[in-house]
Order: sequence, then structure tokens, then C-alpha cells
Amino acid sequence: MEEYKSKFIDFLLNTGALNVFENPSDDRTLKSKRISPWFVNIGDFNDGESSNALAGFYADAIINSGVEANVLYGIPDKGVGLAAPIAMAMAAKGHNVGWFFSRKDEKTHGEATNLGPEDRIKKLTVGRAPKQNDAIVQLDDVFTAGDAKYEANTFLKSLGRTNLPLLAIAVDRQEVAIGSREAIAEYQEKTGTRVVSIVNAVDVYNVLKEGKLAPDRALERLANYIRVYGTKDARAAIGTGLEQKVIGR
Repeated sequence: MEEYKSKFIDFLLNTGALNVFENPSDDRTLKSKRISPWFVNIGDFNDGESSNALAGFYADAIINSGVEANVLYGIPDKGVGLAAPIAMAMAAKGHNVGWFFSRKDEKTHGEATNLGPEDRIKKLTVGRAPKQNDAIVQLDDVFTAGDAKYEANTFLKSLGRTNLPLLAIAVDRQEVAIGSREAIAEYQEKTGTRVVSIVNAVDVYNVLKEGKLAPDRALERLANYIRVYGTKDARAAIGTGLEQKVIGR
């Protein structure tokens, strides 16, 4: 595991953003309506210090992906606040890129007046308007069903910006979507955009287990959750539990 991944998990623990619960009464209800024994709240990073640290971890994930980004796009709503800090963090690591996000309402004044068709993008975005062939890296916090990601992909392509090699998120929960679809795999197949995360569910489990950073009962509940709702790769990494052995027999 890359060093920045374990440092990110330590960061999540130290800030209280990562919780793994022993007691079912503490479990969280997700957007998918699943009851989860583990939860990461990226929204807790809402001051200068924590946002700066988070941006650095995103920058590491993007740089380590091997994609040469020209500009970062913050997907509404969570991604909007990530774009500028991550661009600054990447610049500090020797990768100077632009950033932008979409407007809620089309701008009709200032630099947005009397624009040709190609420059109309300036009316629809804030920040550096990407050029025709710029490699755009999209940003968001997590990936659940992916609705906002599909909308962002469609929006960018409608502007003639089709070089969309990467979507960067903080945590990949490695869950199948409702109907047993692997949501991220399906998104990658449909859009041609690769998804990279700072860490995933198996990373979290392994770091907690190896470092003895969570109670055994909490870890077993996390493992069981992954066995039930995890992707094929995640289930294989965790291994078969006692419950599955009994059911199998």
C-alpha cells in the first residue's frame, strides 16, 4: 500500500471522520438505504487546516494515477469546494493545473458578453475554461449510485470537452449498487473515465486490522458488511467468513 493511503486513514481516524461501530445502534443509514457499520464523513473537513491536508491526499492520488491533468473540474456540490485547494496542492508537488466548476445560472455580463460558440463555456463555468483537448480530471467526495457523476460527464461533453480520463474521489466503499451492479465498473465502462480513490474499503479494513486500531467486533462487522454488499474484488480480498461457511454447508 502506498504510504499516502495509510497516512490518509490515520488522518481520518485522528479527525474523527472515520467511524467503525461495534454496536448496531450506532450504525448509519446511507443514501442507498443500507445500514452501515462504518462511515466516512468528508464534510467534516471544513476549515483551512483539514481542507489543506485533504487536498494533499487527493493530489497524491491524482499524480499516482499517471494521468497528466491540465485542469480539475469540481462536480456539484461537494466537488466545487475541492477544486481550488487540490489545484494548489498539486502545484506544491510540481504539477500546476487549472481548476473550474459549473455555474448554476448562465453568466450574461462582463467577459461573457459577445462570445462565439467556442467561448460560450465561459458563460457556464467559473475558473479556467478548459481548452478543446485539455485533459479534465473530475472531483467528488464518494461514489454511490453515480448520478451526479453521469450528469457532470454529460455536461462536459455537451461543451465539446471529451478528454475526461479520470474521476478522483476520497473513498471507494467498493459496494455493488442496487440490483447487484458494480456501480464504479459500470460507470467506467459507460463513460470511458477511470475512477481513482485515495483509499477503498479493503484499505481501511487492512490498516485497522494490522494496526489494531479498532475493536475486533467492529472489524468483524465491517468485514461482514463487505462480504454482503462488496464488489467481487472486495469480497475476495476480505475472505469468507463464518456466516458464509455455515450457509454454504
